[in-house]
Amino acid sequence: MLVDCKAMAGAGLLVTAETSWKSEDLSARQVLQVARVATDTARRAARHAQCEGALGERPGTVDRTEWRMRPVGRATGTCRGVVTGREAARLRVTDVTEKPAGRALTEQCELSRGELDLFRMTAYYGPSAEEEMYLDGRYPGTVKGTYTRTIECGGAIGTAYFKLVGVKDKAADGAVGTHGTSDPAALKRVLKSYATASGKRHGCPAP
Repeated sequence: MLVDCKAMAGAGLLVTAETSWKSEDLSARQVLQVARVATDTARRAARHAQCEGALGERPGTVDRTEWRMRPVGRATGTCRGVVTGREAARLRVTDVTEKPAGRALTEQCELSRGELDLFRMTAYYGPSAEEEMYLDGRYPGTVKGTYTRTIECGGAIGTAYFKLVGVKDKAADGAVGTHGTSDPAALKRVLKSYATASGKRHGCPAP
């Protein structure tokens, strides 16, 4: 959990909870217990630090929805409102792979042509954005050919960071490489749409 807290370094309070088991090995009840430990801990810490951020309600369920592949025009989650029909045709995109849209510190939207992955977009917020921007700055070779943009969101989220990368995959004819279009203008427009849609859910201004 990330809570607005001017009294803390970075203007935010981050609370995480980990287990020694893989999440897929935990029952729904066990996952809920872990989530409640995190929220209860965050509530106590925020009260102690006199944080101003809203904490919301104690969770009654935890969404464990798996990745879903859908036609690009039927996106309902993290890819919703990202690719218009015209841009999809230009980029030769037919499908998206997504999860339900929420306010996670890291979320993704994948664009594909059938089973052939083309592009992956990722949104980073708060500490996730800080870490990713640090790594990209330290190892610039890893972001060669990657499209990025930022939004100043303020509060604990700080600077949100968005990336679009071409996915290297094997085509039906056995060729390995990045198979999507290399139209920079179209890719920048799609990334801007993704940043706008994702950022709005996180309370960020339009890019």
